[in-house]
Amino acid sequence: MVIDYFFYGTWTLVAYNFIQFNVVGGLGSFFGIHSWHWYLSQGLPTMLFTFAPLFIAGCILARRSQRTLLWVLLWDTAVHSLIAHKEFRYSFFSLFHLTHFTTI
Repeated sequence: MVIDYFFYGTWTLVAYNFIQFNVVGGLGSFFGIHSWHWYLSQGLPTMLFTFAPLFIAGCILARRSQRTLLWVLLWDTAVHSLIAHKEFRYSFFSLFHLTHFTTI
């Protein structure tokens, strides 16, 4: 929040602004909309590319403690799928954590 204050010049919560703009206001749809399955059918496969088989194997072989993180990140992807406007950058941080499963 301190960094946001430095750049915006006022106290702000970026996550709140994201929800306000994209969910409540629906203004993200001005930049294009995609169907609900976009992250599963196009977003994640494009970002994973050749790592997809390793990612799937990692999800299957994940330890019990890692499965909790997997469920949280799948929940995050599901929630972002409800927003009409979708971008790769919305799932980038989730994918960054999901690729942890490829190192098992």
